[in-house]
Amino acid sequence: MGPSDVTELLRDRGRRLESALDSFMKDSGRELDEARAALTGGTVFLCGNGGSAALAAHLEAELIGRYRSDRRPLPALYLGLSAPSSTAIGNDFGDAQAFARPLRALARSGDSLLAISTSGTSSNVVSALGAARELGLRSVLLTGPRAPDGGADVVLRFPGERTDFVQDGHQLIVHTLMDALEARL
Repeated sequence: MGPSDVTELLRDRGRRLESALDSFMKDSGRELDEARAALTGGTVFLCGNGGSAALAAHLEAELIGRYRSDRRPLPALYLGLSAPSSTAIGNDFGDAQAFARPLRALARSGDSLLAISTSGTSSNVVSALGAARELGLRSVLLTGPRAPDGGADVVLRFPGERTDFVQDGHQLIVHTLMDALEARL
């Protein structure tokens, strides 16, 4: 495979992503605005597995640190970064409680949860959404096209047949939410 082959692969991915993005925006404009509103205010708690965990931790860094502008840090916490807590919770309460238990310990009125799962069926993400509902938190689920809503207040379903393609869309959505949050400041 030569450089021109790789370039064509990138062009093809870009074309497919543009088509999926057009479909997403046509169907989800209201939900995007609701997601931005839900993530405004208190602490934004984040969770996800694998690539979705990396994206959630990336968003935590942009909220606390700097995205585009120098501004006050926004409170955010990825719920799975403590290995001792995660393994203890998994051992004592089961892996499904890995995000829900710290959310119950740390969340307060006015906080929100952004859960990322390409399948929407990860038991620890679904349990975190249930905990958010019990606590009265606003919740947003960023997921794939056929995922259940997991009880989230706002569901953003990005179209795509493959996990990597859905994750490409999720990255665009996360950066767009950051654009919107910073614009409100």
